[in-house]
Amino acid sequence: MNRLPLKTRVQILTMLCEGSSMRSISRVADVSINTVSKLLVDAGKFCADLPGRRGPYKKSAA
Repeated sequence: MNRLPLKTRVQILTMLCEGSSMRSISRVADVSINTVSKLLVDAGKFCADLPGRRGPYKKSAA
């Protein structure tokens, strides 16, 4: 399976956050619309999992 370069993944996620359509993103980034969809799903799963993760930091109770 091929991996997109980090620069392309950042470009796609940034454009999604800005409200661009998936079709226009696929044209600008020169990737399939399925690639944009899969990256969106992967990012959503990662974000949904964040509250359950324990990182190397602890939030202060302020």
